[in-house]
Amino acid sequence: LIQGTALSEDNYTNSAGTYNRVTGTVLVPVTTAYQENSRVKAKIVTPDLSGRYTGFHNLVLYTSISDRVDRGDMRNVSPFNTPTPSASALSNDDVNQDQAHYTFGANWNQSAALVLRAEVFHKDHENKFIGYATNVGDRYVVGYQFTGLKFTAIVKPTARWAFTTRYVPQTGRMQVTTDATAKFDSMHARSSLVGETIDWTPNEQVYFQANADLGFSFISTAYPNAGTPPTIAPQRNSDNNYVVESFLSGFVVNKTTDLQLQVTHQHAHNFQPELATGTQPYGAGYAESTATLGFKHKLSEHWMCTGKCGYISSSNDTTGGRTNFHAPLAYFAVEYGL
Repeated sequence: LIQGTALSEDNYTNSAGTYNRVTGTVLVPVTTAYQENSRVKAKIVTPDLSGRYTGFHNLVLYTSISDRVDRGDMRNVSPFNTPTPSASALSNDDVNQDQAHYTFGANWNQSAALVLRAEVFHKDHENKFIGYATNVGDRYVVGYQFTGLKFTAIVKPTARWAFTTRYVPQTGRMQVTTDATAKFDSMHARSSLVGETIDWTPNEQVYFQANADLGFSFISTAYPNAGTPPTIAPQRNSDNNYVVESFLSGFVVNKTTDLQLQVTHQHAHNFQPELATGTQPYGAGYAESTATLGFKHKLSEHWMCTGKCGYISSSNDTTGGRTNFHAPLAYFAVEYGL
């Protein structure tokens, strides 16, 4: 089975505003009227082609090619209080975006106890925001290409146990340039995600789920080629490895009420503040934990109320600890469904 679609959009958004700004306070406040406006034009085409083959027993092959092409322009006029804005207040960009995705994968339902899924993907994006005529605009171009694999294995040894294993590695490059400078290549970027989810349903009233994800992320920089004086900390690559853990338990109280207990924790320990004496410390360092107890109660056929209360603790080394906080949390909502 092969099918294809192509959608086209033509968008035009325009805005303008006038406001008074306080420009003096000698005896009484003195205000001056300012104006600003902006405009965005976009012609977007999103072609998509996909195919599936089911000729093998318990095996499905699929592929897809999609793209998002945006051709348009952006205009922004900074606040001005003159009859006409000055040339420095004008910013015009010729927008050219091309975001292509390619995938090929397979799903193998070997049996009720084993399901395997594998997919290869490639992303090729380029985003250009370059001025035209006599306006320089943002003069910004960023492009990147990533290739990766998604692998999932679902094992169900019994009707009440399920194990889901995930492995997602990818590698790629990014290029940043302007229309006035040479291209800068960020060298390489690599990341891998390894995850495991365990589901246990001992009976019809209770279920448990434990989840753990390990992320490994690496982005190379000019290190070690960029030399620095021995008295200054040298540049380092950007390593952003992290761990996410969670535990979830649900209880069916009766036909209209469910309770849910959830505990989560995530952290990363890659921040090296001593590097700030000579370069930018790229690594992230944080820790966050939450514990919540929630409920869901069906009031009638169309009305439902949900609520949650708990506690959250968050610390962030990247901001020097200035955004650390510990606090209780509460949430309540009433929903109506047609």
